[in-house]
Amino acid sequence: MKALFYLLTLFISIVSNAQHTVYYTPVQMPKELNDNYYAYMHPELLAKDVAALCSQATGHTFRIQPYNGETKGIFLLIDKTYIAKSSESGHVSMNDSAIVFKARYITGISYAVYSWLHDFGFRFYLPTDQWNYIPTIQQLFVLKRDTTYAPTVHLRMFGASGGLFAVKGLDESQQFRNDWFTWYRRNRMGSEYLRIDGHMGEKFNLAHQAIIEKDTSILAPVDGKRKFSVNGKLDPTYPKGVRMFTDFIVKRFESEQQYFPDFLPFKKYMSVDPGDGLNYCHTPACQKAFPSISDQMYFVAGETMKALQSVNSKASVSTMAYSERTDTPVATIHPDIHTMVVPSAFQTITTPAEMMWRWSKKTKSFSQYDFLNIGVWTYDQPFFNLEHYAHYLNYLKRINADGLSIETSQSTFAAGIPAWYMLQHFAGNETDPEKAIDQLCMHMFEDAHQHVAAIFKMFYFNDVHLKTQHDRPSFYADELAAMIYHLHQAASTPKLSKIVQQRLLQLKGYVVYLCKFYELFHDIEQREYMDKDIVNRQQKATELLNYSWQLYNYRVLHNTQINDLLKKLVTDTDRWNFKKSDYSCFKGNHQKVIEKAFDTLAKRYTYQAFRNELSNDIFEQLAAQRSDSLLFNTQDEAAFKSFTYAIPLYTPQATTITIRYTVGKNQTTLAQQTQYAMMGIEGDDYQFMKHHFVREKELSGEVIFQLPAGGHYKLHLAQYQSTPVQFVVHPGKSLFYLNKKALPHNGIVLQAAVETGFDNAYVALFKPFNSTPKYRLSHYSSKNTLQFFDAKGNTLKVDDKHSPHSLEVMVNNKDASDLIYFTNLVTRWPAVFYYTEPYLFFLKKPQTGNAYFKRPVSPGVGSGNRE
Repeated sequence: MKALFYLLTLFISIVSNAQHTVYYTPVQMPKELNDNYYAYMHPELLAKDVAALCSQATGHTFRIQPYNGETKGIFLLIDKTYIAKSSESGHVSMNDSAIVFKARYITGISYAVYSWLHDFGFRFYLPTDQWNYIPTIQQLFVLKRDTTYAPTVHLRMFGASGGLFAVKGLDESQQFRNDWFTWYRRNRMGSEYLRIDGHMGEKFNLAHQAIIEKDTSILAPVDGKRKFSVNGKLDPTYPKGVRMFTDFIVKRFESEQQYFPDFLPFKKYMSVDPGDGLNYCHTPACQKAFPSISDQMYFVAGETMKALQSVNSKASVSTMAYSERTDTPVATIHPDIHTMVVPSAFQTITTPAEMMWRWSKKTKSFSQYDFLNIGVWTYDQPFFNLEHYAHYLNYLKRINADGLSIETSQSTFAAGIPAWYMLQHFAGNETDPEKAIDQLCMHMFEDAHQHVAAIFKMFYFNDVHLKTQHDRPSFYADELAAMIYHLHQAASTPKLSKIVQQRLLQLKGYVVYLCKFYELFHDIEQREYMDKDIVNRQQKATELLNYSWQLYNYRVLHNTQINDLLKKLVTDTDRWNFKKSDYSCFKGNHQKVIEKAFDTLAKRYTYQAFRNELSNDIFEQLAAQRSDSLLFNTQDEAAFKSFTYAIPLYTPQATTITIRYTVGKNQTTLAQQTQYAMMGIEGDDYQFMKHHFVREKELSGEVIFQLPAGGHYKLHLAQYQSTPVQFVVHPGKSLFYLNKKALPHNGIVLQAAVETGFDNAYVALFKPFNSTPKYRLSHYSSKNTLQFFDAKGNTLKVDDKHSPHSLEVMVNNKDASDLIYFTNLVTRWPAVFYYTEPYLFFLKKPQTGNAYFKRPVSPGVGSGNRE
């Protein structure tokens, strides 16, 4: 009997071990790809991840083993006979003893595996396992089904702006990079054609420097001279240079094909993109041969494509639509050429959405290159509006764009959570951004989730910090105080698990960074202390550098990029060379440092409630007091040769907006541009888009926009070729407003002079809740030229005793209206207001008999919650 029991136990153990094994097809990754993102889709790595995750979810221990004909267990199998429309497609078959994943390529295995895990409830919110949500699974092998998984968006790639590098003494094996690659893979980042490469011109120039120096006709002249330059551009009218470039690309393609494995999809596109910067060909011969810079680029692209396809008929080329060549060419684009458009930066032709619409009419093979809180622009600050970006993603789908390649920061809170949402959106999951963030907070922060959600909604549902034109933008003291308050409340929640406490510690560490950044660059008191040498500026910068590296193990910041930005402010720059200096002193978790710094800030920053967003009900009520007419003038046209400014507006119903414009004489002529002014209106969901371009100078006219329904829109006003333009806007039933931190001083004047009689001579804002209105001047060195009024037009006193740059408006809180108004004699120096809603409003000017406006009592405690 004992022997029978032993044999039965052994049999059950053998069957159980077989089922609890993850088998995989072994492959050999070429050494040339070891540092590539796709190396992290190696079947053995996938098997290890599946085994670890299933072990946590089921309580059973899963092991991994190369596949050798077994029939029970989990199988990750490359099947060269598997045929699918997508190179990332994968199939899963399930029964009571086996779960079999099959795909032609490892990209398909990876996509299917993590789609399957998502269906079971697994979530990977941020890099490192600390941010995984693992469901409880009683039994994996009960379902019987067959499912094919494939992405609906061809291009879904994120890349580290400035790169990710090893750090001497701290991360020489680049675990930081590996953690991000693993997280991207788990969230199904990828591409149908592996990737679209960037600039190639520099590499061509460097490889042929000696030849170019002997024959300078290869490159276009700069300032009338032909010479070698790393970022020089081809002269497309010189056949020898074009042949050299096509040969260079063909050789690179053939070299790659020698080591490229058959378990990865064919890399269809070779980049033929020129070098970065300007200096394209503007010779008489080029201007005669090509109607635009874009046409020059597509001529070279077409010649290279022909050469490539003579070697391999499946191969083709890609290029970017960027800078001077952002607009569509006149010539027809071959359908095999892929164009990656860069519409949101470095182009002054039209709005990003309208630019993408142009490309959708020109070619079927196009995508977008975009930017997400990159360090050089935002220093890893979490400025974003997920709701608006979700609308934009839907818009890209409607116009059949292939997808997005995003240059981003490797910072968990600045970019990680927005990137997570975008990848879920691409996969068709959690498409409502607010619900997605709320679910994240409930999964990751237990009973503290509401307070963390309040912080995240200040981070990710906020227009106030977008396109402000501030250098080194930051949150201000009132916003930071609200974050500290909510984080303190979250950390005080009873019975939080240790892992939730660790996540809150990471968020504390990040908020401390945001505070220290504000104190270095924007805190008025600290700036005055620095100017008086009471505080040493370099010492403060060094302190921030030191602190930022103490956050390294938390993946909170893109440290190598932030390091290279901040070290410009100190003298001992050699000390901050992470490739050479020993950074081992920053090892460890530094929990005590973070907690102490946070507790100090909690005493320093005073919390007062304020709304971070307004409901449409409030906008609708304010619309009853909307301006009758608005006057906007361009300025500094010579300095800002082309400039576009977006003004938000809300209308409670369908309405007509009329714009009367006067275009002056242009002061410069920009290459390839024929328009002098533009007026356009786009809905927040991009369902409505209308644009009007003025292509005659010294012209007056009228444009009428019929808005089809109530909602939020943006009016885009632009001048081109250093052309002065005046816009007189009649809003109809709509309410125009501004984000309170946006500086209306570069390129356009948004506040009319009082003597003009236009309503936008006065701008309205809400009084703060239970406090004196406070504001600071946007430029530290500027003088106060503002005057304040109550709703009846009575002048309000200003107290500047504390600081000439930080002032208080003395208001009577017993006034019936919650609105105050201001004028500004020098529009270059606007104010930024504290403890109040994030918007300024264009209303009828204050006067006796004005209708009073009372907002709802609840301030929303700075949470950013939408009502």
